[in-house]
Amino acid sequence: MNKLVGPNYQPIAKISRSFGLSGEVQLKPTSRYFKKYIKCSNLFISQKDSDPAPIEIISVKGFGAKEVFKIQGVDSLDEAKIIIGNTLFVEVPIDDKINQISKDLLNWKVISISKSYIGRLVDIMWCPANDIYIIKNHDKEYLIPVLDEFIKEINYKNKEIVISPIDGLIE
Repeated sequence: MNKLVGPNYQPIAKISRSFGLSGEVQLKPTSRYFKKYIKCSNLFISQKDSDPAPIEIISVKGFGAKEVFKIQGVDSLDEAKIIIGNTLFVEVPIDDKINQISKDLLNWKVISISKSYIGRLVDIMWCPANDIYIIKNHDKEYLIPVLDEFIKEINYKNKEIVISPIDGLIE
């Protein structure tokens, strides 16, 4: 969905279940940035291949995994059931940190700041401290923390990620 041009939508949660009779829903975070963006005004909802439509969360009840969200215009249990499985997106500028963990980066070339080829980005792991890029080059696999000290540039035009590896990170 996100093509990193025009509106830049990044997924932050999936609607996991309905809750109560007045249309509240529970959300399953899909991004470490969930808390940062869930209460902002530029949220969108989308089914699998449909264009994102703007939504507004008008109330939040509960705490942690028990949070329940009320979405403007979803006023009954039946309406809430219809949107289960839909994804919530946030619209962000291209230089936002959330773009560093976009699935759109998968299979991009990863090079060092000296332009040496390191491999291809094959996956992004969501870990408690920080995210990790999994880079593969033939039978070798490298794990690179998604931190500013390692990730120097994401070149959208050339589909390249430029990193600054320290000794021992890349062998």
